[in-house]
Amino acid sequence: MRPFSLPFLACAIGLVIGTLVPASQAAAQFTVDRERSQSSVRELFIDGFGFPMQIAGLARGQVLQYQTPSGGFSVQYGTPKAGAWATVYIYNELREPGAPPVSVEDEKRVSLAALQAIVKLRKLKRVDVAEQLDDSGFSGARLVIDDGRMEFDSFLFLTREKGRIVKIRLTLAPGRDRDVASRFVKAYSRTLGI
Repeated sequence: MRPFSLPFLACAIGLVIGTLVPASQAAAQFTVDRERSQSSVRELFIDGFGFPMQIAGLARGQVLQYQTPSGGFSVQYGTPKAGAWATVYIYNELREPGAPPVSVEDEKRVSLAALQAIVKLRKLKRVDVAEQLDDSGFSGARLVIDDGRMEFDSFLFLTREKGRIVKIRLTLAPGRDRDVASRFVKAYSRTLGI
């Protein structure tokens, strides 16, 4: 494995971000909510969801609003420079009126399939599901992503809360302790009250 290259890793993660949000949001236009992004309140509330100033040692950052049919927003935590970063996505499920809700497991399969599509486009060398996870009311997976230069762990966690999909994507720089992912999802599940 080549040495850690922050700019390259950040670029690779940019490719992955779009695969872990709904397909409609992957190419979505979004706006940065500057007021909320710069807020110094202890806990920021958006559409009834709380976002503490820090979760598992990762500081709250940008808030993005999506202009898509599924709507929604995301709140970022941490940075590549910190060696761990996470994004919490909250969005509406797209379905026909009267149709039953899509299961969290189906939503997870769609996200994982989108990653494999990126591999087929040769934007990533390999994405492996290293382990299935069930942590604090979230269904998840630990992924090992090989971008051709290095391997790194990325985590995907999903649940349904308040009639919306809650998706957490957390990525670790090579060598970073994987426990941060479990600490993050446990802390956020307490925030949600699950």
